[in-house]
Amino acid sequence: MKTRLTELLGIASPIICGGMMRVGTADLAAAVSNAGALGVMTALTLPTPEELEAEIARCRSLTDKPFAVNLTVGVVASEINYDDYVDVIVNSGVKIVETAGRSPEPFMERFKAEGIKVIQFFLQERDLLWINFYIDGFTLVPCTDVPESQVSQEIFCFVNHPEFLPVDRLTIGKS
Repeated sequence: MKTRLTELLGIASPIICGGMMRVGTADLAAAVSNAGALGVMTALTLPTPEELEAEIARCRSLTDKPFAVNLTVGVVASEINYDDYVDVIVNSGVKIVETAGRSPEPFMERFKAEGIKVIQFFLQERDLLWINFYIDGFTLVPCTDVPESQVSQEIFCFVNHPEFLPVDRLTIGKS
């Protein structure tokens, strides 16, 4: 299947297995990527930047397909030196980063300079109000307003969301 998402990320299927704390490892990311979707490792699953560097290398040994690294900002209880994690992501040659949590604005200049595609994961549409300050790339917006009884429809909407557009074409406002 060919879509803007598959062309942008170099994947065969327009599916992203988003970062998941503790399970977003090289094994999962490589398996998803090898299946044609975008696998995502979770940076903060690894307690140190050195362990992240080793896990990225391990992922590369398991797949030659595109994969991403998730960097969740500001929602972890422990002290995190995000600059060290960003250094590892950039120096390891990762080409796609999924961010979540708070604004990754402090890292965007570095990601942009390295040509890294950034996907910000938003849980609620109201969070879109701050994307104009930092996003360089694309935004995923899951359809979170569906009832729990329609979860399969939520996932379908998330994967095939028609508004997955370059941010410069995304208009935010109330009608």
